[in-house]
Amino acid sequence: MKFLFESGYITEPIHESFFKISIRKDDRPNRDLGPKEVIQLLHYFREINHPIVFSIIHILTVTGMRNEEFTTLRVKDLQYDSITSTYFLKVLGKGNKRRQIPLKEKGMNSIRMFRSARGIDDIDAAEGDDPLFTTNTGRAYSPSYLSQYITKAIKESGLPFLKFRSSSIGPHTFRLSTTEIYLEKVFEKERHAIHLWKSAVFGEYI
Repeated sequence: MKFLFESGYITEPIHESFFKISIRKDDRPNRDLGPKEVIQLLHYFREINHPIVFSIIHILTVTGMRNEEFTTLRVKDLQYDSITSTYFLKVLGKGNKRRQIPLKEKGMNSIRMFRSARGIDDIDAAEGDDPLFTTNTGRAYSPSYLSQYITKAIKESGLPFLKFRSSSIGPHTFRLSTTEIYLEKVFEKERHAIHLWKSAVFGEYI
């Protein structure tokens, strides 16, 4: 369009309008997911005894990890800080930047529960280079497979609130807005967004 304007073929610089168009927040697809909906999902998958999906949703929610970050985790990325007596995940994010994500005890419980349900070695006995989370074939998830797997499981749950959504729920959906603000930076563990999730809101899951 710019070429057409500069060559005199058109008289209005309509190409400039392309750069000015923006979508109002209210007009964007409904991709947000609130704490109440997350809790409904966690309750549902716990009640039907599905530790795999439960653990994935729980870990994604309390860490704010991206889909790609979750699927590349290795056992050695789960580490223990003896000074603070806490576990944390070493995550490789965008731009090959490393950051540390703290894990509370219930997050650790979900990791152990996942590995037990898959029938793979407990963290303490596993090799460092083993995937932290695996498919039923023992391989690491690919981002696309994880997305399809979680989206399908949630859709099949048939929970009432899903009817009012304009988009499906996948791994990316659990990166709630308050978490995303912090995940754009590499920050110290004590400032991580996990500390924004209060027990009064997430109750037994935090």
